Amino acid sequence: KDLVECLTNPLPGFSVWLHSASIGSSVDLNTWIIRLHPERIYSEYDDRLNGLQTALLQECPPQSLFFEITFSIYYPFQAPRVRTMHFIPHTSVTLPDRAVCLDLLQLQHGKEKYSGWSPAMTAFSVLCQLQDFLSDSKLVSSNTADIRRCLDGAKLVESQLKSSGAIQMDYRVLMYHLSESSSDAIPRPFKPVWYKDSKK
Repeated sequence: KDLVECLTNPLPGFSVWLHSASIGSSVDLNTWIIRLHPERIYSEYDDRLNGLQTALLQECPPQSLFFEITFSIYYPFQAPRVRTMHFIPHTSVTLPDRAVCLDLLQLQHGKEKYSGWSPAMTAFSVLCQLQDFLSDSKLVSSNTADIRRCLDGAKLVESQLKSSGAIQMDYRVLMYHLSESSSDAIPRPFKPVWYKDSKK
């Protein structure tokens, strides 16, 4: 239901990708790859852009950022988990797991009635908050080395996605995969090319 909502009423600047071993195989509906397209959200003529936003637009072509949203079996009563798929110099990204801390994803507390996650919210609500993720210059590092590290990491993830069988979804593609799969979606692990098992 959430995926259909995001595909039939797409939020400008975002595309949704799913893991799939090959065309016609089942897809993992519980893990979404979110691609943020900066050129569809920001304008290079906006003098309010911070260093990272400007650097993304100046790449040729403009460099996207990548996030991963994971839904547990308790969703929507439990908020989805959002993490970046590469380094992003943002104070709301915790290391080393690269989890994204958004107000929307936190548990509701007592008198703060209109803050935190609610079962009435959807994945579309999360994308709306991600749309403003880079807008606050106070939260984004302007360090040149940090920005370069972010760009290089995003390029590696993008390259891996192209060779991993991940599929950019639209409504027709989703309906095709659902009709081809007679069983539950089988998760396919995704590890960026720079991933190393910590046990080795």
